[in-house]
Amino acid sequence: MYFSLYKMCIDAVVMNRILPQSIKERYFVDWKESQKAYLKLAEEYFSPVPIFPVGLLQNEPLGMEKLRRLGAGIYGDQDPTQHFFEEKPYEFLQQDGQFTMRIKLPFVSKEEVELNRLVDEMVIRIGGFKKHIPLPRHVATYKDVKARMDGAYLNIIFGGKKDGKGKA
Repeated sequence: MYFSLYKMCIDAVVMNRILPQSIKERYFVDWKESQKAYLKLAEEYFSPVPIFPVGLLQNEPLGMEKLRRLGAGIYGDQDPTQHFFEEKPYEFLQQDGQFTMRIKLPFVSKEEVELNRLVDEMVIRIGGFKKHIPLPRHVATYKDVKARMDGAYLNIIFGGKKDGKGKA
């Protein structure tokens, strides 16, 4: 959610310190089950963004050789510099004489979103995070603004009357 506000695309998630299946001690049974549940939950939250689980290491991966092994464990044969997933965090769409700013805000409910419209920007506040998003000139002329949550997306709709600079 935080990265979406700043128009940053997350193309993969790395989940580290996953206990290896080879650990059989009874002490770790609940811990392993908990990790399995969190991995499943992360897949639900982040889908379709890929998740790369990383096993718990015996010690810090210091030095080039250990970092190479860590990289191989995360990416396998894949090129780590590639984009694993691409999606626009927010975009402006035009339909039926209205413009919609569509912002992906996963894990956010409508009660957590506070919107303020300034002359030529939209201010979005979610908890302690605040972002000013400049509006394109042709969108900023619209007076009527409404918003609604649609799943993981906040849709801010600009339409109706214009600011005396054209017809709606």
